[in-house]
Amino acid sequence: MDIRRVLILGDSLSIQFGISFLSLLGFPPRGGRTSFRGILKPFTVPCTNVTLQNETEEPISFNIDLLIYRRSPIADFEYLNEESSSNGTLANFQRTFVQSNPKRTVIIANAGAWMKKMGDYTFVFHSILNWIDSFPNATTKILAFYRPTIPGHFNCKPNAPNISKPTEFDWTEPVLQSPYNDYNEYLRDTQMMLSSGELIEKYNWLDFESYNRYSREFIENRTADRPTIYWLNIFNSSVLRRDGHVGFRDCLHYYHPGPTDWWVHFLYSMLLDIAKS
Repeated sequence: MDIRRVLILGDSLSIQFGISFLSLLGFPPRGGRTSFRGILKPFTVPCTNVTLQNETEEPISFNIDLLIYRRSPIADFEYLNEESSSNGTLANFQRTFVQSNPKRTVIIANAGAWMKKMGDYTFVFHSILNWIDSFPNATTKILAFYRPTIPGHFNCKPNAPNISKPTEFDWTEPVLQSPYNDYNEYLRDTQMMLSSGELIEKYNWLDFESYNRYSREFIENRTADRPTIYWLNIFNSSVLRRDGHVGFRDCLHYYHPGPTDWWVHFLYSMLLDIAKS
């Protein structure tokens, strides 16, 4: 498919997605607990002696460059909007990363979990789409995906007595918590905590499904003269994964290896489907 670069645009969960991406290609992070802050600079993955679909051709070698572009608070996306409409005068490194690629770039984007109301979310969402649309030859040079936003899970484990920080926990010990069996179980559990007053409103997790619904409907109705944006549906499975969270009051981010690894499998499966279509 002539893909030579991958840009992951979004919040800290997008960084975790990028870490899973590199790990599954054979470049896991060094050390113990993986930070979701990430290393926001290009990482080159060498692909040597790759056999093409047409087996009569000689194997080739090339590089895949991965760049994670973290955007979180709404001010970040205000800048992104300005950069899109500047006709290149405000071009940042990420734009150069895409435009200097003679081949195709995959962009996986997400608005993140920082938006407190629908108006803020729609502004951020359209800022992302405008940025993608602003690239020259975007319909042929960019393969874009949008990842829905995933809520956290309240009362996630581990909840070890006398331990206040995840760095003090022995992660060689299993965390005995299973995923939800289905969406209805997740919904019942969440609604039960809501009625008991246990949910913390500042997280705004219960609004994410309406945000995702808006995004998907808008993407499905985009006109043909704009780049196709594929819906990377990681929501249906990830919303069940109350297991694997960092814990210790962080019930949004996951440990590695963990559920975000499956997001990479979903992306790869979609790429295979697109290549065959």
